[in-house]
Amino acid sequence: MGLSQEHVECWEQKGCLHLPGFFGDGELLSHWTDELYRWPEKAGAWMKYFEAAKDGRDMRMLCRVENFLSFHAGWRSAIEDPRLFEILAVLFDEEALLFKEKINFKLPGGNGFTAHQDAPAFAAFEQTFHITAMISIDASTVQNGCLEMAYGRHKEGLFEMTTDKVLSQDAINAMH
Repeated sequence: MGLSQEHVECWEQKGCLHLPGFFGDGELLSHWTDELYRWPEKAGAWMKYFEAAKDGRDMRMLCRVENFLSFHAGWRSAIEDPRLFEILAVLFDEEALLFKEKINFKLPGGNGFTAHQDAPAFAAFEQTFHITAMISIDASTVQNGCLEMAYGRHKEGLFEMTTDKVLSQDAINAMH
């Protein structure tokens, strides 16, 4: 799957690109994600991170898994798909490199994420441009806490943040 002129124009205007069905119907990705969910913690291998439920009843809810590509051939084949890297190369206007992989779990009763920008988390690497590629496995709706995007704000630079590296309330208010 290559990018159409319409895709490129959408990227330029909105700062994001939606490619439904890129990985098929998602059944296999969902299966692989369930496998990772069930994997035990293993020092020196994949990393599992946990959070407490909002109501405090469950103090150890899985919220993400990182560093798993070396251990899961299925997910590695999806993430290292040459079609994905061809698209990223067009968007970057140069070859793309994978910095890290992670799966975020947004389980019922979990905490979710505060409004933020991904770029400041990687500032120590002195990149001038990066792209976050998100693969949504489950339906993403306002009711279930989908990711919200600030369409068309991608060329404005970084927005005002708190000391915790999340967007300030002034920055959030300016986007609505």
